[in-house]
Amino acid sequence: MLHIYRGDGKGKTCAAMGLALRSAFYGKRIIIFQFLKPKGAEVELGERLNLWDSYSFHTGNFVLNEKDKKLARRRVKEGLKILKNKMEGADLVILDELNLCVSMGIVDIDELDFIFEKKNDMDIVITGRGIVSEIDEKADLITEFKEIKHYFHKGVKAKEGIEF
Repeated sequence: MLHIYRGDGKGKTCAAMGLALRSAFYGKRIIIFQFLKPKGAEVELGERLNLWDSYSFHTGNFVLNEKDKKLARRRVKEGLKILKNKMEGADLVILDELNLCVSMGIVDIDELDFIFEKKNDMDIVITGRGIVSEIDEKADLITEFKEIKHYFHKGVKAKEGIEF
């Protein structure tokens, strides 16, 4: 199945990690790829406990301009190349922020064909902001996370153990 967790609300990555934890309980082989951001604490913890393998292809900063986008494009393509070799035999593959990568034009949808071809062998979760109709068409489940209110807008910075 192809799961899409998208929207402007908080919790997409955490929902994917909850699914990974549930799968790990049942002895499933899990791989997690995080694009545009460093590994989160929940990903690191699962790796330390040998629950899954994880990879991060972050740029060190937000993608705000063409220079950042060029670096992000290079890092994402590097990640996709590794993903092609690591997917075999996985039961669950989480592609964190890949939806955002496509919606921002960092990666073209055509470059993801190999992922959609594997869909019948495993569960795949794609997270990230933005709506990508080509991905939605292939999805078996789409969950939209909607921000109603967020303390960030009051100037509260990300907190250790909560946001990262």
